[in-house]
Order: sequence, then structure tokens, then C-alpha cells
Amino acid sequence: MECTPSLLSFRRGYKSPFVIRGYACDWPALAEHPWHSAAYLQSISGPGRVVPVEIGADYRAQEWTQKLMKWDDFLAYLDLDDNPISTNTIQNNIIYLAQHNLSLQFPELLKDIIVPDYVYLLMDSPGLGHYRAPRNDEQLVINMWLGPKGTVSPAHTDPYHNLFGVDAY
Repeated sequence: MECTPSLLSFRRGYKSPFVIRGYACDWPALAEHPWHSAAYLQSISGPGRVVPVEIGADYRAQEWTQKLMKWDDFLAYLDLDDNPISTNTIQNNIIYLAQHNLSLQFPELLKDIIVPDYVYLLMDSPGLGHYRAPRNDEQLVINMWLGPKGTVSPAHTDPYHNLFGVDAY
């Protein structure tokens, strides 16, 4: 799609996926609170934190598994600006964080993103069965994934509307 739909046309029932190029360029997550910095990610977490990780490039593969891992150890697997992957790091296993509400564990991360207005235009979900919006202040589910290049998420559907953002650096 060449242009992003206006908020009005989106609200009236826009049905096609579209890309908002450059939307996240000004997010704090990419500037003053860089998520590509191990130092920043460690500063918001505090010591001794543990996160659930997925191991393997594709969850459909036989060798894919999950485990709990120390946050600092997980960050060592990411190719971050101030902590590049060393040749000693095991690169055969892709380790990523998904299916975990990282913003509940590290609420400071919510200050680093800006939710687009499109998200608030379709709060009701006709045609999505028994889905009900979460009972939090914004009625949103905000999931954050962190992982290295090479992680695969096959095409799938969810029982709610999605806005998916990717920062590939």
C-alpha cells in the first residue's frame, strides 16, 4: 500500500493491512531510552530478574523449547550496541523473549513507546467471537518481544485486533 489510511477511513471499516513507515523513529525506545542498549535495559530491570525465553528460530521445529533465564544472560544473546555478540556466544540457538507481558515485569518500558491513534478506533471487536477488551485503563493488550535476527513468527491469527511494530536494526 502506498499511503497510510486517514483515521476517518480506517474507522469507517478499513480492512487491509498497511504499513506506517517510520512511525516509531521518534519513540524513546529508539532514542533517549534505547532498547538496543544493554545498559539501558539493565537499568530498568534491576538485579536478579528472570524471564521466560524461547529457544530455536521457529516454534514449529522439533528442537524448539522454552526455559527461564536470567535477564542479564538473555541480553548477552542479543546483538546490542554496547554489548555485541562475541564469538564465544553460542549462536546455534536463537533465544528470544515472546509470549510474556514484559511491560508488567518492567513497566518503565511503556514510557518508551507511543501507541498510534489507530489502536483506539476499533476497541469493539465484532466478528471476533467472545473477545472482550482487557479491563485495564486503556483496554489494551501490549506485548513486547525481544530477539535477534533470524527469529521467525509464522503467519497466524489472534482473537483480537493487532498493531505490530518492528524495529530491525
